[in-house]
Amino acid sequence: MAGQTTPGTSLQKQQEEMTEGWDVLWDPPLEPKYECPICLMGLREPVQTNCGHRFCRYCILKSIRDAGARCPVDNSPLTEEQIFPDNFAKREILALRVKCSNKGCKEKMELIGLDNHLSTCNFAFVRCPLECGDTFWRKDIPEHLDNDCPRRLVKCEHCFKEIPFDQQESHMEECPNVVRPCEFCQQQLTNEQMARHVENECPRALVLCIFSAVGCNVEKMERRNLSEHLQEFTQVHLRLLLNALQTLKDSRFTHRPGNHSDPLSLPARMQDVTYEHRHNLPLTHEQQQMLVLPPGHMAVATPVSPLPIGSELPQGGDGIAKLSHSLQQLVMPNRPFQPRLGETTWSSAEDYLEPVTCASPYPGVMTSPFTAAAAAGGAHAYAHLEGSSGYRTGDPSSVGTSSRDMDSGNPRSEDSSMADARTLRTKVHNQEAKIVEQQHYIRELELKLGSLQQKYFELDERTKERMCNGTFIWRIKEYSKLRQQAVKGEATVRHSSGFYTSYYGYKLCVRVNLNGVDSAHGTHISLFIHFMMGENDDILEWPFQGKITLSIVDQNSNPAQQPKHITETLVAKPSYAAFQRPTTLRNHKGFGYMEFALLRSLENGQYIKNDTLIIKCMVQPQ
Repeated sequence: MAGQTTPGTSLQKQQEEMTEGWDVLWDPPLEPKYECPICLMGLREPVQTNCGHRFCRYCILKSIRDAGARCPVDNSPLTEEQIFPDNFAKREILALRVKCSNKGCKEKMELIGLDNHLSTCNFAFVRCPLECGDTFWRKDIPEHLDNDCPRRLVKCEHCFKEIPFDQQESHMEECPNVVRPCEFCQQQLTNEQMARHVENECPRALVLCIFSAVGCNVEKMERRNLSEHLQEFTQVHLRLLLNALQTLKDSRFTHRPGNHSDPLSLPARMQDVTYEHRHNLPLTHEQQQMLVLPPGHMAVATPVSPLPIGSELPQGGDGIAKLSHSLQQLVMPNRPFQPRLGETTWSSAEDYLEPVTCASPYPGVMTSPFTAAAAAGGAHAYAHLEGSSGYRTGDPSSVGTSSRDMDSGNPRSEDSSMADARTLRTKVHNQEAKIVEQQHYIRELELKLGSLQQKYFELDERTKERMCNGTFIWRIKEYSKLRQQAVKGEATVRHSSGFYTSYYGYKLCVRVNLNGVDSAHGTHISLFIHFMMGENDDILEWPFQGKITLSIVDQNSNPAQQPKHITETLVAKPSYAAFQRPTTLRNHKGFGYMEFALLRSLENGQYIKNDTLIIKCMVQPQ
């Protein structure tokens, strides 16, 4: 039982803090001879003056120092040297009978034993030993620790570790054995497996493009769409790589060439790129060799020996220039080569613009002539293919027509082709920029929509709380599961959400013990009402006065039978702590019925349907 906090003051504490007389409940009443004439309370540390009067030691000394060296009773001269301890009166006073000052306790004892009694009195108000912040009668502390304290220890059913009750939800997020669905693909995994799954395996997990390090600013995408993105933006990625190479070329003048410890040196940067690509792309061994091509070699030519990681490139700008030149050779080969399976090949040097496409080595990615060429050659290849009039784009006669134009002596000039390529490349750049801008705009709209939805849900909940007009319906779903938890002692108490009696009315909630409490434990369902701190408490009248009706709804759907709701109506009692203005989020003291309804009648009747119990509460303020 909780109530107002007025703990009894111990004898030792009174001696330390209240140095005037004894302010206790005397039984029988204190005789006048034991009263101090100054404080009018029982003599504490009694002393006697040479004029025969008795005072508390503290009282008479304070009187002499403040009012002058005279006796307060007969005004005769009196100094501190004329005051003597009265041990006889002290023994008599300590042997007098007193009553315990704690409300509800009827114990009586001698004054000398009051301190020992107050330290063990069942009706003394004490704070929860687990420091949950609540204060209870000492006799109610064991029940609080067993059933209600939010900081009591319970055992996790997954890892069997003991955790505080109010930390169960946060523990479930961290418990390594809890199985939950992946937020992306909904696959059921334990928390221990989840991080590895999301980081490396989940096909729907959002990942950045592997070229984001060199400037690809496309937003995160699902992992299963990464290969499609790599195929679609191959040209952009290679242009970004060339720009990065150019940046390295420009920066080498401010850094010592070939210094591997320098994070900006070309060998070190190329080592990082090789490592990153080996871990993120399904590259073959020969494809990995392509990341560090020796000068003058083709990308799809015969296998070449790999350049050692971190090896020196030629001094000056020749190393970067030759590496850029090798990228250009991917599309404009200067010697015949032997094709491999999965690559675009040409029958001869004359008709290399007439591609023959083999199966792609990358699962799920269809290799088109344009994609194969662009993937091999980057920006230069893109300009070359876009600007070449003989490139086939679906018209079988296009190459032939180009050949006839060349044979007839009317080839397009190289300058014109390059200008067309530059124009087309500029248009592609502009379109790509617009697409990225639109994607950012769509993302911003999605975020705004999510924010508006959240605000709508919050407003809807507040509206439901305010507009119920004192009639609250609480549907307790998964009743069987919650009932078993109550039986096991895992969660014996359930509280409903708060509701208002009117828009500017009182705020309350309903409390239910599904396995009963105290004398009703295991036999009845217990139902109580608790007042909560509301927004209108300062304009309402306290304590609450009115009627409260609690009901368990009969869910019998047969119209021929009269519903038999289990209903009890209680009248507020203003003297009870449960109806006082709350000083905490929810009033610790509730009011209701420990034996509201028999559990067997609930479970055998029509009160539980679809594993749901419905509780109705009607509040009618006076």
